[in-house]
Amino acid sequence: MNIVLLAENIRCSTNAYREMEEDAIKNITDYVLRILAVLCLLLLVVLGVAQWVLAAEVQLAWDPNTEEDLAGYRLYHRAEGEQYGTYTHEIAAPDSTVTLSYPDGRHYWRLTAFDQANNESGFSNEINAYVSAPADVTPPAVPGGVGGFRVTVIIQGGG
Repeated sequence: MNIVLLAENIRCSTNAYREMEEDAIKNITDYVLRILAVLCLLLLVVLGVAQWVLAAEVQLAWDPNTEEDLAGYRLYHRAEGEQYGTYTHEIAAPDSTVTLSYPDGRHYWRLTAFDQANNESGFSNEINAYVSAPADVTPPAVPGGVGGFRVTVIIQGGG
């Protein structure tokens, strides 16, 4: 009888140990997946920010429309090798300029006007420009720090 109870206790302990082990593995797996998700998100943020850190500002200007019911303009943008999609920016009338940031490369723009009833004009002529972020023209600091550039002469004695 004691042997049967001992065997039953061992089986229960083994099952409890397996459940604890499975829970621990699940917790570790969940933790690792969360860390990977955060790292992926950070990578996407860094890549996205890096694209716009190396961007240049572009100012686009046009002759304003004179319709009394003019609501604004819709700007369509595409990069080289891409197709136009829906408009990327809406500019309220009476503004006829916009300044935007774009990464390095050739960019293309078209413009439409729209009225208060949301009727949209045909496209303007397409304009394009090669956009390049300003070059780094800041020189490094002067070598030598606070003490400046100096020389030490060591004279070795000879007889």
